[in-house]
Amino acid sequence: MSYKMLPQYLHVLKLTNPGTITDIKTKLDREGKLRFMYAFMSLKACIDGWQHLRKVLVVDGTHMFRKYKGVLLSRGGHFDADCRYKRMDQKQMVARAADAFKVSEFQKIYDLINLTDWRCWDYLEKIDKKLWTRSHFEGTRFNLMTSNIVESLNKALLPARDSPIMALLEFIRRMLTRWFECRRYYISKMQENILKIIDEIVVEQLVLSTGLLFLPCSTW
Repeated sequence: MSYKMLPQYLHVLKLTNPGTITDIKTKLDREGKLRFMYAFMSLKACIDGWQHLRKVLVVDGTHMFRKYKGVLLSRGGHFDADCRYKRMDQKQMVARAADAFKVSEFQKIYDLINLTDWRCWDYLEKIDKKLWTRSHFEGTRFNLMTSNIVESLNKALLPARDSPIMALLEFIRRMLTRWFECRRYYISKMQENILKIIDEIVVEQLVLSTGLLFLPCSTW
């Protein structure tokens, strides 16, 4: 019943949320009956939010429970983060090597991995460095080297992963709507032009730059 109602649900969703994109794919089985393959949903607010994210998409899948078998694919993005390493130990070496901007910086850490954990180094040697390091990657990954963004989303979706598909999509819609509204309310209470944490960083840099000479290259 949930699959039969799905087209109506997605149609109403687009009517009430103009700009939302949905899609359903089906196929005929051997008996000539129409079988569900997959459904796609992207709310208008999520689409609009893309322009404010770093241009890296993180996609991950999580399995459904009980009788509703299948896989739920989630896509996440990253707005901003202050990623700093307090110290570097053996467990962090691979992450530091993957995060390094320069090839020279990567090589120093990579050599250190070789000295301290040869088996780990030997394992990494078998993987193309373009696939796991920022210094060798041919595109732009910013500082996103894991799928942790979507793993957090998968955990948030855990209560609905044993639900019929229409109930699952409605759970996702309600959850995202609730998140958007909470953030909208929080932003509406801000008195400053920028977030507090960003303001603190700017003030810190202003103090450090006291006495420095700057030459403008444009009016901005």
